[in-house]
Amino acid sequence: TAGNYNVSAVLRNQTGCTRTLQSVVEVYPMPTTDAGNDTYVCEGLGRQLQATGADTYVWTPAAGLSCNNCSNPVANPTSRSTYFVTGTTNHGCSTTDSITLELVRPFELSVSANDKLCIGSSKNIAAYGAYEYSWTPTTGLSNANVANPTATPRTTTTYRVTGTDEKHCFTQTKEVTLVVHNIPTVELGEDKSINGGQSVELTPQVSPDVVDAKWTPSGALYRNDQFGITVKPEKTTKYRVKVYNSGGCSSTDDLTVNVLCNGNNTGSINLTVTGGTAPYTYLWSNGSTIEDPQNLTSGTYSV
Repeated sequence: TAGNYNVSAVLRNQTGCTRTLQSVVEVYPMPTTDAGNDTYVCEGLGRQLQATGADTYVWTPAAGLSCNNCSNPVANPTSRSTYFVTGTTNHGCSTTDSITLELVRPFELSVSANDKLCIGSSKNIAAYGAYEYSWTPTTGLSNANVANPTATPRTTTTYRVTGTDEKHCFTQTKEVTLVVHNIPTVELGEDKSINGGQSVELTPQVSPDVVDAKWTPSGALYRNDQFGITVKPEKTTKYRVKVYNSGGCSSTDDLTVNVLCNGNNTGSINLTVTGGTAPYTYLWSNGSTIEDPQNLTSGTYSV
């Protein structure tokens, strides 16, 4: 151990004469060289190291260090690296320690494509490549601090996401825009009545954003303008129109065209019942409860 020690040496010649020599020997302590705890370095940004416990220092390897014979070089390696430092006291005693630096590289942030949705509906937006995420604005988001929140905006909104790596070395920002479309409106009006063999125009009143209309049933009709049709049904028929805007949002409305005989409801049914035990009760598909319904429009009835 370190300290002062008394040392004696006895010298004897061939005739047996002796002489004693005495001296004090000082033993110096070894340095407690410390390179610091293992850590990380952000690529291109460098990290300052700090050795302690000795008087002078030499670092190896020298590659990636701002100096190799100082106590606190700046390390800027290009890969995961371990550096060794030898610390020496003024008395020439030395020890060695090491430190390992993990290299954190920049990441590439990517996001989902811009999209559109109908007001009141939701879309998932997503970011990729980072460790942590933060979205703004937070309005309409299920969670502003996850990679793939669900967005329910009321108006067209551009969401900005900032991504960060695990060590907070680097950040990147990207944007996703959601275009919000209103629900279109359509109104067919009151049901219509026609004589058999006649045709009738069905013209819906639509909101200005409507770009297309689809009708059902599709038989016995032709277009008379962009959205309206002319129909000539052989029997009473319910027509439905479904309109769309450029966002794919849709709305529907129904209208019934009643087919009459000479402008009147003159149809009738003469029902004959056999078997069973009278009196009988009746319930027709149009709600009638008599045996022989009268004043009917053209169509199919069940009892």
